[in-house]
Amino acid sequence: MRKPETLVIGLAALLAIAVMAAPAQAEENAEFSAGEGAEMVDLSTGAPTFTVPILPSNPLTCTTASAKAGYVEQEPELTASEIAYSSCHTVILGITFPVTVDTNGCHFTFTAGTYTDIGSGLAHGSLHIGGCAPEKPDSLTITVFEPGGKSPYCTFHVPEQTIEGITYHNTTDEGVMAIEGTAKELDVDTTITDDNETTCDEEKTVDSSYTGNFIAKATDENEEYVDATVNAPPVDESADFWAAEGATEIDATGGKSTFVFGGKELTCPAVTGSAKYTEEGGPTLTGENIRYGDANHTCHVIVFGITFPITIDENNCHFTFHAGTYTATEGLSHGSVTIENCESDSMTMTIWAPGSHPSPEPAECTMHIPEQTIDGITYDNVTTESDVMAVEITLNDAQVTTTQTKTGSPDVSVGHVTVTLPGSGGHNPPSFSIAREISA
Repeated sequence: MRKPETLVIGLAALLAIAVMAAPAQAEENAEFSAGEGAEMVDLSTGAPTFTVPILPSNPLTCTTASAKAGYVEQEPELTASEIAYSSCHTVILGITFPVTVDTNGCHFTFTAGTYTDIGSGLAHGSLHIGGCAPEKPDSLTITVFEPGGKSPYCTFHVPEQTIEGITYHNTTDEGVMAIEGTAKELDVDTTITDDNETTCDEEKTVDSSYTGNFIAKATDENEEYVDATVNAPPVDESADFWAAEGATEIDATGGKSTFVFGGKELTCPAVTGSAKYTEEGGPTLTGENIRYGDANHTCHVIVFGITFPITIDENNCHFTFHAGTYTATEGLSHGSVTIENCESDSMTMTIWAPGSHPSPEPAECTMHIPEQTIDGITYDNVTTESDVMAVEITLNDAQVTTTQTKTGSPDVSVGHVTVTLPGSGGHNPPSFSIAREISA
């Protein structure tokens, strides 16, 4: 067994370049989690708005809102208390009416819900208002005052209820991971109390609308921030490749591929290839028509400042990528690649004497990479520099069987290699991703 070589990674780069990540088609329960030592979760919002039908063009706006939630362990719910809204008001005909919000001891229980679209990174959940003080009206109380703040104009009660439609995703804030929740025009049951018969409608129940977002950050016992995330439970699952409707083939061009031997780097400036894609996707993807180097980019190795040209005969080998297993705690899939169906049972790499490329001088060394399965590949969905999603495929320090035929110096041996080959976006190819196993 020999140490790795990036001729295999070359095709990995191909598949990562002209593809874009996209969602899997399964649902999974989501959970809130926080870093080691987390004890509390602080929630803060910016300018939430509440629109009541009797004031359709005059939403009630608060400058900020805040709350705190205790954190014990990874769980699907997070219950917040100490809820406070500040600097609330509404503007009617250019006149500012002050507003107060009395939470009456109510608790907000946020439910992470489900990932209905795993590749999108969004969890879809809800908010339950409950636990309000029984001596109060079992609701939040929102009071709009006459200008000057002395006499009530209208009072709205938001009773205990569950509000659907909140989405959650992971973000960063002040250098740590945080959860951002978003509510957009969500329906909220509201009861109106007429405090002034000349200005407010009669008492009735209406559907109001709430819009706002919040950031949830976890803190430890020293009130230092630690990571907080919303994610699927850490369960290992089979992974699949997936592409958008209409995708039939993946064409790509890779950048530099490097193979290390004897402490020297064999470099191919260009790699090309393609992969067929079937409509339903699946756990494997087979690349073919692989080419290392072209008319303008030749492979080579430099020894003591002297360039030795290199040719690579792929012998029509196919590279079958196995998506493997998705590890939720890492957000990565771990799989393998199989070199197979070669015309001569192997790929052939030939190092030539300087300037010969390739004849008439004899070859310095010929190396063969036989048909085999190479483990240790990881797959990840990333964003390229051209702002499209792609599957990044990485192979580090894998075991690769290599044989060689030496016809002269220098002494050649295969060594360690660690390579990351960044991809670049193509011309709006169909969406493509590595994701959990696709359900039927």
